Amino acid sequence: MPSNASLPEEIPAVTEARKPGLWNVELVIAITLGCLVVVCFVAQIRRTGPQVTPAEVFLFNTVQFLLTTGFAWFSTRALSRREFEQSLRKFAISAYRRIDDIERMVDRLRREVRQMLAEAPKSEAGNLRIVEAIIADTGQVVRSSISDWGDVIGDELLAVERLKRLEREKDLLSKEETSPRIGGAVSESLKKIESAIAKLESTLPAPLQLARDSDQEQQSRSTGRAISWLQTKGEQEHAPLMTAITGQFYPSEREPSTLRTGESLAATRLIGGAINLLDKEGHAVARLINGSGEPYDRFAAALSFVYGDGPISLEFVRIKRERTDKDGKLTWIEVRLTTRPAELQ
Repeated sequence: MPSNASLPEEIPAVTEARKPGLWNVELVIAITLGCLVVVCFVAQIRRTGPQVTPAEVFLFNTVQFLLTTGFAWFSTRALSRREFEQSLRKFAISAYRRIDDIERMVDRLRREVRQMLAEAPKSEAGNLRIVEAIIADTGQVVRSSISDWGDVIGDELLAVERLKRLEREKDLLSKEETSPRIGGAVSESLKKIESAIAKLESTLPAPLQLARDSDQEQQSRSTGRAISWLQTKGEQEHAPLMTAITGQFYPSEREPSTLRTGESLAATRLIGGAINLLDKEGHAVARLINGSGEPYDRFAAALSFVYGDGPISLEFVRIKRERTDKDGKLTWIEVRLTTRPAELQ
């Protein structure tokens, strides 16, 4: 597949997430007072003898009492603060994991509503747009809730964001690895990114590392479900029928009415993961709709797994329906997969 992605010139710098500060004002003062207590005791011992007046003994005892009291006070505050920070960090990490779960739920709900909105008749579109607006506001609240914990686990949150960015770059480069023109450079960049990911993951607290493992496992299961859906559909239909959409913000470089029954099309996966249908002249005719019930990127990965990484052959069947609203015209078309599954080729 031709590439239009540029290779990263430099892997983002990886900085280790900082641990709770070992040094704070109370601890520094406590150590200083502890040293002064020791000095005071040594000085008193060295001056022990008949020449020591009662006033000097009283002064030494008073200074020792004050220094010992201050040492006990500030050392207790330092230890209490550290224990409180550790407890708060554990709570913040646990809260972040729950918020992250909610964010994924909101994202999935947003995708489902957008798909329903694309397929819904005009009479139902108004209610779905209200739902979409509510979901968007909920997503903003979730992001704000994550930011609220930035003062407590800000370094961990930055590390997680870096990991997400590195993984996106890894996914983009993985699609280009087979290109003979830049294959070697891509492989070298992938190695650097994987090394950076491994190093950055090692700095995360154990709960966040376990959460990432769980996320990767869920993504793997999601892709597996999408693959199973495609394989089942292929078994039930000799040439599986699928739906694509064109118009408004979907690809529409050609009027759907000009398509002829049986006309050959090609499904090509873009760098961002979307799957467009192209005609023989390379015009983007429509966007393939995800009917698997899984996230679109998992559906796209499953389609590549089942039917191969190259362009997938289809043929136009018919126009299913059309809808026109204030944003323009939407057209749903039915296409038939003519490429055989990769394991049968």
